[in-house]
Amino acid sequence: MENILYERHNMSSKDIPFIFNKAKHLASQYIAADLSANWHESIEILYVTKGNGFVTCDFIDREVREGEVFVINSDVLHSFKIAEGDESLEYYFFIVGRDFCLFNGVDTDNIKFEEVIRDADIIETYKEIIRAYSLNGEYKGVAVRAAALKLLYGLCSSHIKLQPKKADKKPLNLENVRSAIIYIRENISKKITIKDLALASGISEYYFIREFKRITHYTPVTYINMVRCDTARKFLSEGTYNVGEVADMCGFDNMPYFTKTFKKYTGLLPSQVKKK
Repeated sequence: MENILYERHNMSSKDIPFIFNKAKHLASQYIAADLSANWHESIEILYVTKGNGFVTCDFIDREVREGEVFVINSDVLHSFKIAEGDESLEYYFFIVGRDFCLFNGVDTDNIKFEEVIRDADIIETYKEIIRAYSLNGEYKGVAVRAAALKLLYGLCSSHIKLQPKKADKKPLNLENVRSAIIYIRENISKKITIKDLALASGISEYYFIREFKRITHYTPVTYINMVRCDTARKFLSEGTYNVGEVADMCGFDNMPYFTKTFKKYTGLLPSQVKKK
């Protein structure tokens, strides 16, 4: 099953070396935070058009509100949560190719931007990118690149984070937990033990259990079951597989246990999701 956290972006277009689109998350689609977490080497810049929520960056929640711009820095594990009471979170996302940044003198591997941005000039520049993408004709690429450079300049001139000291590097245990999460997603159809996860993360079982709970706020077993159920829900909604096949693909070898666990984390029976 290919449900891996790392996203490899194809920026093959020299004319427009970016990825731009609009996303909509529904509250009913989420079991819990961080289950659909991913990271990539390119920076991603969001503009929220509806709803309020949180972007979880390396397991730390950052609040984001309608009308704000949010920057996801390079190699940051991130996911989304919708604010309580809101039904959806809608936003544009603009992923800027790492090579484009480096070619224009912005080293996003070493420069880190502020996450939440309420700067009116930055917001207006983001709207220029939206307008540029709506253009047709041979000069659309010029308009998009110009707006992208203007946005990068605005971020660099006013919104660079103070660089941490070398001693303040990301703690090793975060990388250990990240490795365990990758292992869970790559082996979701198999039996997964604490020993397996500790080996994958490179630390002792006792230390792994403690750090995993501290960083993710879930026990490893709870997290595994949540990921299994979240993946099962996606397969069931696609309608390609029956309930038994989905249970097997997601590592459940006992149908009553699958049904009970799925209902616990989604509030629905597997058959209800399949029917929908």
